[in-house]
Amino acid sequence: MAKGKSVYVCSECGYKTSKWVGKCMNCGSWGTIEEQEEISSSVSSSKVNRNSLSLVDTEKKVSPFSNITIEENFRFKTKQSEFDRLLGGGLVQGEVVLLTGNPGIGKSTLLLQMAKEYSDYGDVLYVSGEESPAQIKSRGERLGIKSRTLYLMSETDIDKISEYISVKKPKVVIVDSIQTLYSENSDSIAGTPTQIREATLKIVELAKRMGISFFIVGHITKDGKVAGPKLLEHMVDAVFSFEGEEGLFYRILRSTKNRFGSTNELAVYSMEEDGMREVQNSSEFFLSEREEKNIGSMIVPVLEGTKVFLLEIQSLLTESGGIGIPKRIVQGFDRNRIQILMAIGEKRMGMNLGMKDVFINIPGGISIKDPSADLGALISLLSVYKNVAISQKIAAIGELGLRGEIRKVFFIDKRLRELEKAGIKVKTFFPSHFPFFRFGNLRANYRDHRKMCIIDSLILYTGGFNIGKEYIGKGELGNWRDTGARISGEIAVDAEREFYISWNFVHQGVNLKDIDKHLRKKIDDIAEYKEKFHINAMQIVSSGPNYQTRTIRDCFINLIMSAKRSIYIETPYFVPDDLLLDCLRIAIKSGIEVKIIVPYVGDHPFVYWANQAFIMELLEMGAEVYRYTDGFFHSKLIIIDNEVASFGSSNFDYRSLYQNFEINFNVYDLELVGHLRQIFFQDISKSAALDYKIMKERKISEKIKEAVCRLISPVI
Repeated sequence: MAKGKSVYVCSECGYKTSKWVGKCMNCGSWGTIEEQEEISSSVSSSKVNRNSLSLVDTEKKVSPFSNITIEENFRFKTKQSEFDRLLGGGLVQGEVVLLTGNPGIGKSTLLLQMAKEYSDYGDVLYVSGEESPAQIKSRGERLGIKSRTLYLMSETDIDKISEYISVKKPKVVIVDSIQTLYSENSDSIAGTPTQIREATLKIVELAKRMGISFFIVGHITKDGKVAGPKLLEHMVDAVFSFEGEEGLFYRILRSTKNRFGSTNELAVYSMEEDGMREVQNSSEFFLSEREEKNIGSMIVPVLEGTKVFLLEIQSLLTESGGIGIPKRIVQGFDRNRIQILMAIGEKRMGMNLGMKDVFINIPGGISIKDPSADLGALISLLSVYKNVAISQKIAAIGELGLRGEIRKVFFIDKRLRELEKAGIKVKTFFPSHFPFFRFGNLRANYRDHRKMCIIDSLILYTGGFNIGKEYIGKGELGNWRDTGARISGEIAVDAEREFYISWNFVHQGVNLKDIDKHLRKKIDDIAEYKEKFHINAMQIVSSGPNYQTRTIRDCFINLIMSAKRSIYIETPYFVPDDLLLDCLRIAIKSGIEVKIIVPYVGDHPFVYWANQAFIMELLEMGAEVYRYTDGFFHSKLIIIDNEVASFGSSNFDYRSLYQNFEINFNVYDLELVGHLRQIFFQDISKSAALDYKIMKERKISEKIKEAVCRLISPVI
C-alpha cells in the first residue's frame, strides 16, 4: 500500500501546512506543529461506507427531546454557597469543570475540600499525578477531612484511570492535574498539547456517557493562559480561574465560562490554616480598610455575574514634571475606559489632566468590567483634582456617554440592596404595591418632587434638575433648560431638616427632636466656616400632604399680590388654580408688567393644551407670553419687582400646589435676584413671543382640546 501524504497540523488551533514550521501562522503558538498522515479520499470513502452499516447502532444514541427526563437531584450541592452559586446552583451530573490558577494559589486545597462535600452523595475519586496518596492524606488531615467514600488514586495513565472509573462509577472525579496525564495512543510526552487534548477528550467522553462529574486542574502559562491547546477550554462545560495577588491572604474564584450558569461570577475566599474559607459579605471585606473620608476614594456597586460587589475606586494625580509622556497607570479597571473618562472630565468639567500623571486602582486585586463604575471613577478623579474629601456613605452608579450624560444602569434594585447592607440607607418613597408594575402605586399623585442633594450639612444642590440623562446635554426634546443652585451655609442645614421630615413621613423611626439637637450643633459648627461663605438672605418654603396648609401656593399668592412693578414667571406647566389666576388678572389690570415663559414643545399633551387655555386668557388681558424654542423648558422661577425671587421644584400647576411634596427657596439678596433676572431675559432671547391676534385665529380643533384639558386640569 502506498504511503499517505504527510501534512503538518497545529495542535492548538488545527491549522494545516505542507511543511513544518516552528511557529503557527494562524494562532502564533510555538512548537505546536505536528506531522500527521493525510487520509486519502479512497480511504475516507471506505470509512463512510463502513460507518453507514452501523446506522442501527447510531440510532440507539439518539433520543427524542420530549422523552429525555432529568433526575430530581440534577445538581450536587455543598455547604459552600458561594461555590454553588458560581456553578449555577450546584454541580450538574456529567459536567466537566476546568479550574486554573497559578501554582500554590490553593486549587488542590479547594478541590480536596469540595471532594469531602460531594462524598455525601456517593463515591468521590481524587486522581493526582503530582502527589502520592500519603501526601494528599496529610493535607486532608490538616483540613479536617474525614470521609469513607473519598478515594485517592496516584496515576498518570489516562487509559488506566478511565478503566477504573468505568468499573467503579464514582459520582465525582477530581483530576489534578490534566498536564500530568498521558495516553499510550500518542507518542508525545505528558503535558504537550496533543496529550492534553487526548486526555481531555477521554474525560469528556466518560462524563457524558456515564453521567460522572469531573473537576480538572489546569496549570497556566506566564501570560496567564491555560497551558495546552485552546481547544481545552471549548471542550469543558465550565472554566473557573483562581486569582490572587502574592502576599494577600484572600483569593478570588472567577467563572469565565459556564454552560449551566451565568458567566463572570465572582466568589471571594480567604486562605486560613484549616483551608479555604468563603467570604459571605465580600463587600464589607473589600471596604474594611477604607477611611471615613478620603480624597480620591469612591464606592461603586459593581455587578459581576448575578452578585453585586461594593468596591473602592482610588485615584491619584501628580505633576509629570514635563519630562516625556505623562503616566497612565491603571489596575483593576479598563485602561481605555479611563482614557475616555479623562477626556469627558477635560471637555465637560474643565479638568486639565494633560500634564498630570494619573493613577487608578481597585484595592484587593480585583478587575472589573461593569460600565456602571464610570461615574464613580470620574468622581474619584474630580475629588483629587479639586482636593475635596468624599464620605464613605456616598456611592456612585452610572455609565457615562461621551456627551457627559449618565446612562441607564441595569439591576439598580439589586445594587441598592447591597448598598443598604453596607450601611448606605436607601428607601423608596411610596413604593408600588404591585411588583414589576410601574403604575401600581395608589398614591401616585403624592410624589416626592423635591430635588435636593445635601453634602456634610454645608453644601446644598437644589432646583428643578432630576437625575437622568435627559437633564444633561440633549434629550429627546432637545436641550434641557433648567434652573438650579449650589448654596452654602445655614440654609443647607434647614434643607437637611426638611429631608428628615420627608424620610420620617414615609419610614417611621426618626426622632425629630434628636434631629433638631443634631442640626443645632451643625449650625454652631458652621459658624467656624461663615467667613468662607457668601451669605444670601434666603428662606425655605416647603409643602406636601403632611402640611395642613398649601404653603407654596400661599407663598405664590403673597408674592404676586405684593408686586408693584413687574412679575416674571418661568414654568414648564402653567395650570394655575382659580385664586392664582385671579391674582394675575388683578396684577395685569393694575398695570403691573407680567411676563411668562413656557415651553414651545410639551412633554405631556394634556398639560400642553391646558397651558394654551390659560395663556390665551392672560394674553387677552395684556400679559406677555413667550415660548422657549431652544429645547425643552423646565425652569421654575418667579421674580417680583427685581427685589425678591422664588425658585425650586414647584411647578405652576395643581399637582405641585396641592398634591406633591415640594420645596422652594425665596431669595431676598438683591445681587442674586439681579442675576436671576439676567437669566430670565436670556431665556426670552431664545423664545418666541405669542401674538394674541394670531393665536385667536387658531383652529377650532385646538380650541376644543384647550377647553377640554382646562376642564380636567385639576386631575391631570
